[in-house]
Amino acid sequence: MSAQLPELSEPGTGPTAPATDIAPRRGTWRAFCRRPLGVVAGALLLLVVAAVLLAPVLASQDPSTADLASAFGGPTAGHPLGFDSAGRDVLSRLLYGGRTTLGGAVLAVAVALVLGVPTGLVAGYRGRRFDAAASWLTNLVMSLPAMVVLLASRAILGPTVWVLMVVMGVLVAPSFYRLTRGVVADVRGELYVDAARVAGLSDTRIVGRHVLVVVRAPIVIQAALVAGVAIGLQAGLEFLGIGSGDSPTWGAMLNEAFQNIQRDPRLMLWPGLALGVTSACLVLVASALRDALEGRAHAPRGPRAVGRPGPRRGRTRPWAPPARAATSCPCATSPCSTGPTTTPPRSSTASTWTSVRARSWGWSASRARARPRPRSPCSASCPTAAASAAGP
Repeated sequence: MSAQLPELSEPGTGPTAPATDIAPRRGTWRAFCRRPLGVVAGALLLLVVAAVLLAPVLASQDPSTADLASAFGGPTAGHPLGFDSAGRDVLSRLLYGGRTTLGGAVLAVAVALVLGVPTGLVAGYRGRRFDAAASWLTNLVMSLPAMVVLLASRAILGPTVWVLMVVMGVLVAPSFYRLTRGVVADVRGELYVDAARVAGLSDTRIVGRHVLVVVRAPIVIQAALVAGVAIGLQAGLEFLGIGSGDSPTWGAMLNEAFQNIQRDPRLMLWPGLALGVTSACLVLVASALRDALEGRAHAPRGPRAVGRPGPRRGRTRPWAPPARAATSCPCATSPCSTGPTTTPPRSSTASTWTSVRARSWGWSASRARARPRPRSPCSASCPTAAASAAGP
């Protein structure tokens, strides 16, 4: 008679797969919400992104429209941040400049992720010749000075911001490669990876479902740091006058404000504040997301486990010996009687175990050692009496 075994399915493919997929997302979101600093930084970052995306709605005029009569003018009803040296609206240039600055940072991070993460996954999981070739190429790219390469790219490819950000993404990709490769090389020998390999899963499925989950937290914080570096480097190039100058950017606004710092110093406040707030929010949000993904957030305390009783508090009830069933004695017509007596001497190991068990239950050691044992009034030749005297 043989019983039919149920078919085994892969994790996450059964009827309960949606619940198991949604639960980690809810847990990650709740863990992120427990970080007030990350929540505030995320709200500010969303506010900056929303304002940049809604620039045509929020801006009062075109950022390139100039009015020399309003040069260095103060805030007015329709221009809350005033005018620059050419009479252009500062708020309009700040909003439209954010589009170029943030868009360039996103482009640089996207190029670095596309080039660095897949190659790091393959090199860390496969190793061998591909790992050696990718590591050699990575070391070669990392040895190049980034600023010199960007200046040479501007001279060859033109002063377009988007081309410079693509080149920067290529230069930053080795950092993602090294980070991903190191984490994957440590994980590929774990037991759950071997179990997935024995279960018949392909290498692509193992890397996508079991290895990439471990790499996502370091990638998040690295992407945020690279985005901040890209914003700062782009602003630095624009500040030095290397940019194209055909579109407003935060770096170009800083360059113009620095040239007129003696005339109107407040022009440096708004682009500098935008750069600082955006970079700080990126780092804080990435740190909070990393902690949430790694499960470092404090989880709510559940009910106390009932498997092991804790120490009793307050008054303790005296210990009572368990009732032992009466045994028939072969040398008497009635069962052997029981009475309290002292436990015979035990070994040091047994005494230590008795004391530890007594302390865990809240008893005193002397009371635990003085546990009464049943005795028999029969003679020493009686087997029942000998068994009672010997104890367990």
